[in-house]
Amino acid sequence: MNKVNDYYKRQEQMKLNNLRISYSDVQTYDFKPFDLNKPFVKDEHFTCIELNSDNLKLAHKYLKKMEDILKPFKKLYKGVKFPKRISTNYMMNRKLPLSHLRLNPYTADMKANKYPMCLWLTYWNDNRGFDYTCMIEFEKDGTIGKCDFRIDNYTAYIQKNQEGLFVKKIIKVLHEPPYGNQKIYSV
Repeated sequence: MNKVNDYYKRQEQMKLNNLRISYSDVQTYDFKPFDLNKPFVKDEHFTCIELNSDNLKLAHKYLKKMEDILKPFKKLYKGVKFPKRISTNYMMNRKLPLSHLRLNPYTADMKANKYPMCLWLTYWNDNRGFDYTCMIEFEKDGTIGKCDFRIDNYTAYIQKNQEGLFVKKIIKVLHEPPYGNQKIYSV
């Protein structure tokens, strides 16, 4: 048994399972907290829903919530401005909008996924490229399970415990020697 090949086979099977989903497959997650009764957008890897109307308002609310969680660590983010905008348009030659709601309800063996929805948020700045990427993963009941927030050279990992959401660690990518990642905060 080759563990690497097994991993890629599972990933491929999970991708195929989640590209074949229908509205009946996701109706148990509808309005928890997003309206999923929207047209699906698919590319070769993901099934998504565009952010518009109420879903976009919720996306702004969750982006603000992530900023509030990271505020006590603002001094670690030297010179970084937290995002206020979300790009919902398409980039050239892309099938998915820049920001969207990813649906991923099944594992490779068709069991229910722990995090069936991922809110994928970005903002495209014409001068700098992507300003940030925020991936907020939601549990089946619609609560936030975890979040990866990348802005400039920093990545914050936010997780959930019994008390609520907390910052597990913050990593800075070093583009000057010594190259690599530097952990600047960890629980």
